[in-house]
Formats: sequence, C-alpha cells, structure tokens
Amino acid sequence: MTKPRLLCPVRRRIRILSMALTAVLVGALGCAGTAGTGGAGIGTVTGDSLPQLSPETLALLRPGPPQPYAGAYLFAYVSRRARSVTVAGTFNGWIPTANSLQRRALAPSPGAAAVPDSLWYALVPVPRGRHRYKFLVDGSRWIPDPANPDRTSDGSGGVASGLVVR
Repeated sequence: MTKPRLLCPVRRRIRILSMALTAVLVGALGCAGTAGTGGAGIGTVTGDSLPQLSPETLALLRPGPPQPYAGAYLFAYVSRRARSVTVAGTFNGWIPTANSLQRRALAPSPGAAAVPDSLWYALVPVPRGRHRYKFLVDGSRWIPDPANPDRTSDGSGGVASGLVVR
C-alpha cells in the first residue's frame, strides 16, 4: 500500500496552528485534561489538552467509526498483535506521530484464541469539515479503519476512511 501524500510545509503549519487553536478553545471551555505528554496519558495528544476518559467510559469502549466525545473525536481500533497504533489524516496533516492510540486489553470471549484482542483508542481534536484518515500499525502498515464503512481515496491511489465533522 502506498503512503499518503504529505502536505506542503505551509499547509502543514496551517493545520498544526488550527489544531493548537482547537486545543486552546477546548481548554477555555473548562475541560479537565492532561497537557501534552506525547500520547503517554489516556486521551492525550501532543501539545493539546483533552479530557481523560473515565473508567466507566473505558469499560464501555467498543470498536466503531470515530465518535464525538467531549469536544474531540474518539478513534478506536482492535488488533491482536499490534505493538503500536497511530491515526493520521487530513485533520493532522498526515503526521504519523501526531496522535498515538492507547492500548486496553479486552477480556477474552469463551473459545477465543489464546492471545486476547486489544482495543486501541485516542481522543483527537478534529476541526469541522470532511476528513480522510488511516491507522498506522507498527509504524509500517497504513490501513483504513475496518470499523468505518465510509471509504474515500487517500489522495495517493489507495483507500482511506472518511469522517465528516459538522
């Protein structure tokens, strides 16, 4: 699969500034969160302040298309063998390291494989508009969101997932 085309430096800077403005607005609305920990905290994004997911929300978390949550979008991905997962798209300039997903082991179902699935998740600020995105698994495999039926071109001859934010 081909890698998505990166935006020119000027467009990338505009996207980063737009994301920073979104973070400031989310913070101004009084959302409690953790400041840029490089994706190390639950629901955090480098340089942004987003609310943390409560234990109750984590318990209910299931794979599916991105869902709005506390002024951001909740992305989820299920994998049995992934060691790292990030999400990149038009909302973050296709920067593969901008939004790391956090791992949560799922309880194995009866008769399931010995290695349980893991649910990867992240809260990501996404501005209004139509966006394309993919997950980057283990730093080398770009894949569209398997839980999102909205498909679109990734701009490089491949397929990406679509997301409309109103």
